[in-house]
Amino acid sequence: MKKFLSYSLVAIVCVGCFDTSPVAPVSNNMDLGVPSRVMSIVTTSGNIVTDTFTITLNVTSGAMYNVQLIDIAGKTVRSYGFTANAAQVVKTYDFSDVPRGAYDFTLMDTNGLQLKVPVLIKP
Repeated sequence: MKKFLSYSLVAIVCVGCFDTSPVAPVSNNMDLGVPSRVMSIVTTSGNIVTDTFTITLNVTSGAMYNVQLIDIAGKTVRSYGFTANAAQVVKTYDFSDVPRGAYDFTLMDTNGLQLKVPVLIKP
C-alpha cells in the first residue's frame, strides 16, 4: 500500500508539473551592437583606490561592454554597461561608497571575453 501511495504521489506531481501549452517564439533580433574585435586596458589610475577609479581602454567603436566590480567572494558589487563611442575610451567610476577591501575590476564584451584588474579600495 505504501508503494502504491508513493507511486501515485510521484505520478500526480509529474503530471501536475507538465505543461503542454505552446511557448511564444523568442525574437532572434537582439541587437548586441558591433562585434568586439579589440579589447585591452591601456592605463589605470592605479590599483589602490580611495574614491574614483579611472581606466583607459582600447575597444571597438560601436561595440557593447560591461564592467563589474567583484569582491573576493565572487559577488558583483557594481555593474555598468556602455557602448564604445571611440576606439579609445576613458571611464571614471566612483567607488567612494564601496567598502574597503580587495576586488577585481572586470571588463567583458558581448562574446564573453574578460579582462581583469585587481583593485584595492581604501577609505
